[in-house]
Amino acid sequence: DLENWNTQLVDEVGEMLNEKLISRDEADALLLRAEFRWTDENARLDQPTQ
Repeated sequence: DLENWNTQLVDEVGEMLNEKLISRDEADALLLRAEFRWTDENARLDQPTQ
């Protein structure tokens, strides 16, 4: 489920950021990429099958 995947990713990125495993810029980039992927996946799900 995309909603659960997105929530889990945000949580994991937050944990990595808190543990200083990644920088704020890296966290922002990961979340932005995830947002684009999530939007793309949702758009495909909304397309009627032919």
